[in-house]
Amino acid sequence: MNGGDNTGIWLSIGDLMSGLMLFFALLFISVLAKLQEAQEQTLDTRTAVITALAEALEENDLSVEAAENGEIVFAEEMLFDAGSAALTPQGADLLARLAPVYADVILSNPEFDAEVARVILEGHTSSEGGELYNLDLSLRRASSVAAGMLAPSVVYQAPDHARRLKGKLYPAGRGPWDASESVVESDRRVVLRLQFQGDKFVTWVVN
Repeated sequence: MNGGDNTGIWLSIGDLMSGLMLFFALLFISVLAKLQEAQEQTLDTRTAVITALAEALEENDLSVEAAENGEIVFAEEMLFDAGSAALTPQGADLLARLAPVYADVILSNPEFDAEVARVILEGHTSSEGGELYNLDLSLRRASSVAAGMLAPSVVYQAPDHARRLKGKLYPAGRGPWDASESVVESDRRVVLRLQFQGDKFVTWVVN
């Protein structure tokens, strides 16, 4: 091959590389735009879940309310006697009225159902007493709340709601790990909270 002018060849290769770079840049921008759109849609769905839950609790005149993040906090006296993991009659009645409403909100809407990965029942205690005792008590209380929500006497609004809610419930015990150093009554609680798809979840075993 003789040594002719290769300028045209190099220009063609340069044009090809520039075209490929432009293609991948546009592809990257398109993917970012779709990811942002999906993220916004996810946030909209989560907001809709929490809003619907708060409205349903208010409409049904339940003595609890959902916080801005969807959490429902049960103070100790609402469900238990001091030092006990057995539900009081009043506590069992509250859960029997709350569970069908809660399940109907998150299970009746397919988008809500798909977005809610778990319903965490998180037991907490004060700093009074031994850590192992409090961890055990908090987990037993969380388990009692789950059992109360799934009791055979609870009347759900759809035949499969109890089974499907059971698949999402996750009792966990934090014991005194989030408690104040001094004994504070509000530390003794069970928190019902939503875990959405993709959320990081830390069990009571791993802090």
